[in-house]
Amino acid sequence: MEEDKEPSQSFQARSRGEVIALRLSADRLESIQPACNSAIGRRKPLPLVTGAITLTDFLRDTVHDEDAKLTPKQRTFLALDVASSVLQLRQTLWCSTADAWTKTSVKFLVQGGQCGVLCTPFVEKHIHKNQRPSILDHDMLETLLNLAILLLEIWHHTSFETWTAAAAIEAIQNSTLHPPTTGVPTPATTPDPVPSPITSVGDRTVAASTWLRRTYTRLPVHHVEAVEKCLGFCYGRPWKWEDVQFQQRSCEDIIKPLQESCKGW
Repeated sequence: MEEDKEPSQSFQARSRGEVIALRLSADRLESIQPACNSAIGRRKPLPLVTGAITLTDFLRDTVHDEDAKLTPKQRTFLALDVASSVLQLRQTLWCSTADAWTKTSVKFLVQGGQCGVLCTPFVEKHIHKNQRPSILDHDMLETLLNLAILLLEIWHHTSFETWTAAAAIEAIQNSTLHPPTTGVPTPATTPDPVPSPITSVGDRTVAASTWLRRTYTRLPVHHVEAVEKCLGFCYGRPWKWEDVQFQQRSCEDIIKPLQESCKGW
């Protein structure tokens, strides 16, 4: 194959700090050109960007800045984007591991020091020639658990680690011995314990379920439903990714409720 003498479109865009919009349809990747400005006969350039920031860093950096946080509308659409992407790309290289779609992989474009909401949030992955998807059915539980946690993190604008740390402190405070009427000291109990330390998928599942039970009244009804269904798959019978019944249920129980939430905007 003859080597291209001109820099590629993507290389030129990166050198200028610009963004290229692409659409993937079946096995075809097409460039989406910006709208044409008829007044000057040129196409409007896409926004210049200065870099990218992960959702992890965004949640941390904006925890005390209400103006910088995602709006309810942005959280609603981000939740749908993430959930639909995970379920559609579950058997591709874009979702080749159970932790492929978490707050550490979801990124936002940055423009002028502000987290960009002009462009759709994205994930980045280096794909090598001849590489094949490696996700297995036993990763399914963890993938759905990670999705449930991510949906909670998006709406609460708080990381799972931050919430579990706060819950652990609360549990310690609630464990103070109180003398009952019998005179025999007994520890106070909490109805929804949070495992500490959280070291396994089982612990994370219990913690995520507890987070949902304690805070569901602060979430939109359809958002709660989607998280519940993600966790329900974790507790239920084993499924396979290619199972048609699972595909139907995941669309009806996870994607559809999030789509209903978006209709409000």
